[in-house]
Amino acid sequence: MRNMALILGLALCGTAIGTVGCSSANDAQQTAKRETEAARERAKQAGDEVSDAVKNAKPELNKAGEKVGEAARTVVDDAKAATRGVQEGWDKGQPPRVNLNTAKEKELVALPGIGPGEARRIIASRPYRDARETVKRGAITETEYEQIQDRVTTR
Repeated sequence: MRNMALILGLALCGTAIGTVGCSSANDAQQTAKRETEAARERAKQAGDEVSDAVKNAKPELNKAGEKVGEAARTVVDDAKAATRGVQEGWDKGQPPRVNLNTAKEKELVALPGIGPGEARRIIASRPYRDARETVKRGAITETEYEQIQDRVTTR
């Protein structure tokens, strides 16, 4: 490091010969030392400026992140509302769904393709987690299920 400072000092001294001049290697070392210290100070100042810029940017980035989060929540809420609207529109004018877990035989027989025998098998095979279990458990056929699938629920 000392040799590097000496070389730097000599180089600086060589560029300054016309104005100030360097009388010895000691002068060259002193010049190199001053220039090194000045460069360190400039580097520290630049580092401080970068640090300040990051500190100043952080709150703005946090605010932007919060705004993005709020926007995402709004989009989700809007999508849920749209889904409910579509479902309500779809259900409008249609008969209410029949709950396979609670319906009486009379309600089940009112479904297309379901007679008293199928209704009794549906009741005997309860409870159901989903409507398709009626087919899996043999209470009704796949064809019968296809006729009622949009008109039944298990909740």
